[in-house]
Amino acid sequence: MKFYEYTKNNNPYVTEVHIADIHFGSVDPLKQYNILCEQFLNKISQINFDILSIDGDIFDKKFMANSDAVYYAVEFVRNCVDICRVKMATLIIISGTESHDAGQLKLFYGYEQDETVDVRIVEKASFIYAQGLKILCVPEEYGKGEDYYHAVLDDVYDTAFMHGTVVGSVYGASKEDLNSTKYPVFSIDSFGGCKGPIMCGHVHKAMCLNGYIYYCSNPIRYKFGEEEEKGFCILL
Repeated sequence: MKFYEYTKNNNPYVTEVHIADIHFGSVDPLKQYNILCEQFLNKISQINFDILSIDGDIFDKKFMANSDAVYYAVEFVRNCVDICRVKMATLIIISGTESHDAGQLKLFYGYEQDETVDVRIVEKASFIYAQGLKILCVPEEYGKGEDYYHAVLDDVYDTAFMHGTVVGSVYGASKEDLNSTKYPVFSIDSFGGCKGPIMCGHVHKAMCLNGYIYYCSNPIRYKFGEEEEKGFCILL
């Protein structure tokens, strides 16, 4: 668990919780759910926070609706909603890699209509306003081009939540490329209008790039080669 701080101008602190790359179905879903309950849900239920953001890849791939992976993913999100309702916090769910989330965030659309809790599901690059912050949310999309991204990146905003690739985060991502026909590659210069940290999912390794861009890692080590620390991030 890692802690970072930033302050909004003339406003109180906002506490954020970030988790990403859960990949329900990558291992036994019941075991995943139990680990998340013990090591994540139980812990955040004991603290005060304002925003909980799931920064992409709730699912490992597309599953049948009656699968255990879907059942426990739905239970996990329901638990997150319940905790946010009690704390009057905002839940943000950002669409991840297409082959992983695979359109399955539709399962959670109903929460956006629930007036007892603030839930936002983000599937296109856009701004949301929550808890006094202007937040740029950037899901992983493909073949959109730099004009699409600069329409939001060139604005001014408090912080950014995204699922995607930043220069230096993985081998081969050596320069910004927003025109890629595959996934776009962002750089610190992409976020020139951002006044706070950029929180990322997608790369399964906790790291800080350029002093402002953070990957919170995946919460569970589910395959060989992932020997780094796993967990989630809390920003105060």
